[in-house]
Amino acid sequence: MHQVTIYTQEEADNIKSQQHYDNIIFKLLDIKNKDLSECTFTNCSFENCNLTGTKFNGSKFDSCNLANANIQNCNLFASSFLKCKLMGLTFSDTASTVGISFSECVFDYADLRGVDLSGLHLDKSSFIETDLSLCNLSKTSFANCVFQNVILNGAKLFMTDLRGATLQGLNLNTSNLKGIILTPKQLENMASQIGIHVFE
Repeated sequence: MHQVTIYTQEEADNIKSQQHYDNIIFKLLDIKNKDLSECTFTNCSFENCNLTGTKFNGSKFDSCNLANANIQNCNLFASSFLKCKLMGLTFSDTASTVGISFSECVFDYADLRGVDLSGLHLDKSSFIETDLSLCNLSKTSFANCVFQNVILNGAKLFMTDLRGATLQGLNLNTSNLKGIILTPKQLENMASQIGIHVFE
C-alpha cells in the first residue's frame, strides 16, 4: 500500500511544472493560475480543488481523483487522463482541450458540451448523466462503456463506435443517432425501446 501525503495550502503553493507527484492529496486546496505543464500526477486527489486558470499542458494524470474540481479556464492542451475520476467536471469552461486524451475514466455527471472528442478511444469509461451535447464524436470509440441517461443533443456521431457499451436511458426522440456503430444485440434492444420487435 502506497504512503499518502496530505499537502497543506503552503505546500500546494510551491508545486511546479515538469515534476512528478505521487500519492498526494490536494483535496479542497486552491491551485489556481499556476503553470503545471508537463507534470506527472499518479494516485493524487484534487477532489473539490480550485484549479481555475491553471496550465496543465502536456501533463499526465494516472489514477487520480479530480471529482468536482473547478477547472474553469484551465489549459488542458495535450494532457492525458488514465483511470481517473472526473465526476462533475465542466470541461466546456476550459481554455483548451485540444490534443487531450482519456482512457478508462469516470465521467459521471460531467459537462463536456461542445468538446471535440473526435477520434479518441474512450473505451471502458463510465458516462452516467453526462452532457455530451454538441460534441464532435466522429470516429470516437466508446467500446464497453457505461452510457446511462447521456445527453447527446446536437452531437456529431459519424462512425461513433458504441459496440459493447451498456446503453440505458438514451432519448431516441431527441438524439440523432445516425452514423453510430452497434452490435446486433444493441440494435435489437434499441428497437424494443421504441416498440419495434425484431425476429429472426
